[in-house]
Amino acid sequence: MAQQSESRDLDQYIVRMPDGMRERIRLAAKARHQSMNAAIVAVLEAAFPPPVDPYVVMLEDAILKGEQFAADIETSRRKGYTPRPLFDAADAIRARRRGEGGN
Repeated sequence: MAQQSESRDLDQYIVRMPDGMRERIRLAAKARHQSMNAAIVAVLEAAFPPPVDPYVVMLEDAILKGEQFAADIETSRRKGYTPRPLFDAADAIRARRRGEGGN
């Protein structure tokens, strides 16, 4: 029994193209040393990126805000503006990030 290609198991969709488009795709794919399918999929991936998990976005935003806060504290510390409790909080954050502290 012949083994079936993995690509045969992927979703397939027939597309009707305007006159001349198939040739333009063929020439573009050839110039990039790729198949027509790869060229088409690359354009579709760029136009329709996978959905982003909103929790990942929120986490990334929180990390950036925390890093900015830590940088602001450090700048204030160097200028002599930040009160001692913020120094301690910044030190605790740094220690946790290095794996030195508890929760």
